[in-house]
Amino acid sequence: MRRLMTTAIAAAFVLAGLAVPATAGARTVGSSSGGGIVAKLKHLPGVTFLGTNPNAPTGYKVYELEIRQPVNHRQPHGATFEQHLELYQRDLAAPMVMYVSGYFNYTFLSPLDTYLSVPAMITGGNQISVEGRFYGDSVPKPALWRYLTIWQQAADEHHVAEVFKKLYHARWLITGVSKGGETAIFHDYFYPHDFAGTFAWSAPSITETPSRSYDHFLADVGTASCRAALLNDQVRALRHRAAFEAKIAAEAKAVRGNLC
Repeated sequence: MRRLMTTAIAAAFVLAGLAVPATAGARTVGSSSGGGIVAKLKHLPGVTFLGTNPNAPTGYKVYELEIRQPVNHRQPHGATFEQHLELYQRDLAAPMVMYVSGYFNYTFLSPLDTYLSVPAMITGGNQISVEGRFYGDSVPKPALWRYLTIWQQAADEHHVAEVFKKLYHARWLITGVSKGGETAIFHDYFYPHDFAGTFAWSAPSITETPSRSYDHFLADVGTASCRAALLNDQVRALRHRAAFEAKIAAEAKAVRGNLC
């Protein structure tokens, strides 16, 4: 199914004129990126260069950045905070994909957790990962929770796009998975002209709060015996949480070792 979805997205990119030659994905950072990319980044308004991440995907360099954002975009000259960004740089002339997780950037957990989205891989494009406000390293001080809204978050992303379009003039896309998919859709609602395309993967938009939709759905999935067995396993995992956490951590470490 994932292969079919990827193929369909690739076809959409070709029709939209966003695809690049098949060999582009294997290229190293090209001459059009230039050795002066860091200097260019430092000259972008409100952007701070933090350093590089050595765990870059093949053909990319990853730059850790911050951008100054208003705590309340309706008061742009009021209090500010620093929002964490990750720039996956391949070629200044390539398309740009904004990746939104909806939460923190994955490297908040570990610098090893760099992530290149499927749209960026297909287009051979650059990527800028935007951490959600009030998550990870992007928390205003004090944390005024009334400003954690979907519009404020979309306004953050809009500002990022405005600033970085000074360097990246090719077409822009936005993508996200799950809550990040919702974030991408919300952005397109508030700022429909920022991106040439929106690719939201498995975006579970909830239309009521509180919502029992998931409970009603899960109550009818599978057989009654299967649901009972799953519930028993969940209870067992909670009762033996320490043992299960140790097992999961060991398996994750082994998988990571095989990937490196």
